[in-house]
Amino acid sequence: MERIRKRNGNHQNDIILMEQTASTYYDHFQPPTDEEGEVIVVKGY
Repeated sequence: MERIRKRNGNHQNDIILMEQTASTYYDHFQPPTDEEGEVIVVKGY
């Protein structure tokens, strides 16, 4: 959450992510299971 706080709104085209929204997402995040198939990580911006 600290990283989000530091980055939020630092650039002209940033999308502002409310801390409550991020917190709710993290609290309910469930990692993919083996049954869901291969996980592909896309790096970059």
